[in-house]
Amino acid sequence: MLTVLCPPLRIPRAAVDPICGPLDVLGVVTLALSRPLRRELIAIACDDRHRGMSLSRFVITDASSAAVCDAIDRLIGYCSLIESSGNVVIGVGEPNSSHVEDRIADARVATEQCHRAGIALREWLVVTRGGVTCARSS
Repeated sequence: MLTVLCPPLRIPRAAVDPICGPLDVLGVVTLALSRPLRRELIAIACDDRHRGMSLSRFVITDASSAAVCDAIDRLIGYCSLIESSGNVVIGVGEPNSSHVEDRIADARVATEQCHRAGIALREWLVVTRGGVTCARSS
């Protein structure tokens, strides 16, 4: 469970406050992740001023990188429907800490997928039962 995480000092308000870095992403993602922790991707589509416009949850069916790529493809399709959504921040729930390195590698692939679609991937956090890893920070 995520009981070891202390609550952040500030949680950005949707469409009002910019998401400025990993701590802001973590604040929102920890509220959105399922408990008990399961493999899922939480994405926040942001406007050009980095304010969160939409929050989406994508269940990742297995630990493979292909399953993560599929979730990113669905995210890109969803972002294409949201006006002024040119960048995203992502938190990935990973219940098995032995897969953290796989999720970090997935960040590089996801960055390329998003870039080809004209979307900037600004942050990628991996949240496990034992902690948080920031795989990408703008």
